[in-house]
Amino acid sequence: MDDTYLNYKQLSANEIKGKDYDIYTINNFSQTLIIALHGGGIEIGTSEATNAIARRSSSNMYIFEGLKSSGNSVLHITSTNFDEPTALNLVGLSSRTISLHGASGATPKVYIGGLDTNLINHLKNAFMRWSIKVGNASEEINGDNPNNIINRNKVSKGVQLELTRALRQSFFVNNDWSRPNRVNTTPIFWNFVNAVVEALDKTAL
Repeated sequence: MDDTYLNYKQLSANEIKGKDYDIYTINNFSQTLIIALHGGGIEIGTSEATNAIARRSSSNMYIFEGLKSSGNSVLHITSTNFDEPTALNLVGLSSRTISLHGASGATPKVYIGGLDTNLINHLKNAFMRWSIKVGNASEEINGDNPNNIINRNKVSKGVQLELTRALRQSFFVNNDWSRPNRVNTTPIFWNFVNAVVEALDKTAL
């Protein structure tokens, strides 16, 4: 499905910040940035995982979060067009960038793409150790486009993690990913978070 808005300028002219969407950042003056471009109700579960990874690894964080009670998909801007200024600035200051996204899928699995092959290899190994199933991303979600925001950092390469619906639902107690229940995370959620933090530690800058 095509995006409703081609860029952030169009979105911000039609949606209200603080009501329809909001932006959350943490600046730990790190060279590592964890981002969720489609957080909140857009691709559920990516905000919570991004926040937890950033805090555990003392990384910088950027979350664009959909706040609508329904219909958050209109807030989706694809990664190659995502040009919100704060995001671009934080990405430009980073040497390692990981972006979390939501994908379809009835099997709990993470698809890994991007151009940072060293970090990708460490992530694959870490996910295996933490019992998270891994798949190779298809062309549509493989994150290898130079215009993808993850590849617009200092070293022109980043990582894109696509989390299936089943994996993201398993992050929350009783597979209930309704907004009130998203504070109730499961051991699977923390396995995922710990795997990413471990891979970052293995590739310390």
